[in-house]
Amino acid sequence: MAAATARPEQAEPSGGMPTSSDLRARLVEHLESTRKPGELLRVTQVGRQNFRVNWLHSSTEADRTLPTYRMVRSQFLRVIEVSDGTLQVTDMTR
Repeated sequence: MAAATARPEQAEPSGGMPTSSDLRARLVEHLESTRKPGELLRVTQVGRQNFRVNWLHSSTEADRTLPTYRMVRSQFLRVIEVSDGTLQVTDMTR
């Protein structure tokens, strides 16, 4: 007989606020327009509403088989979803 395990449902935060993964996905979608061809966008969540965003440019040299990435831009952003559903993105980079 196989054992059944129940997976706990993730509770939605009170007030219908988006989960942090939803907020991250929306931020990535929002920032895609700032990405240039050949760049990789890396978004790391460092708090409930804070994100570190790095733009990496790939380059493959003749003697290498794997691409090398160089950071070309970095920002620390605070992201809040306002009541009308839009994102308020504030650059907190010093």
